[in-house]
Amino acid sequence: MSARAEAIDSHEFTVMFFTILIESEQDEGFDKDRLYDYCMAHFDGDQRKTDSFMHRFFNLLHLSEHAEARPYLRRDDSQIRFHPALMETAATLRTRNNGSFPDRRFFAEVRRLADSRYRDFSFDDASAPLP
Repeated sequence: MSARAEAIDSHEFTVMFFTILIESEQDEGFDKDRLYDYCMAHFDGDQRKTDSFMHRFFNLLHLSEHAEARPYLRRDDSQIRFHPALMETAATLRTRNNGSFPDRRFFAEVRRLADSRYRDFSFDDASAPLP
């Protein structure tokens, strides 16, 4: 049975998310079994935290293709950059019972965080803090 994905510290989520993306680029893609093993090791065998991270990871990848995500992403030939409001929302927003995010609520929270906590964030500012 599926369950809501528990919240994860936004900094920890961000670091793991990008570590996995970087490693998957070097390996030309990632294997879900290897990802699961990596997460299980990171979370000291805690299956609930591992499952929560994986739900949040894949849901963020899915929602990054959504039209509402465009203002919060920067893509070029060699990289993709995520606004910290996207990362914090993906790490902490309450999920549905199946572990997915409700799209409207997800992007409403991204906008709220971008306008409140991250109003000074700029993709052009390389020194911008991570969540």
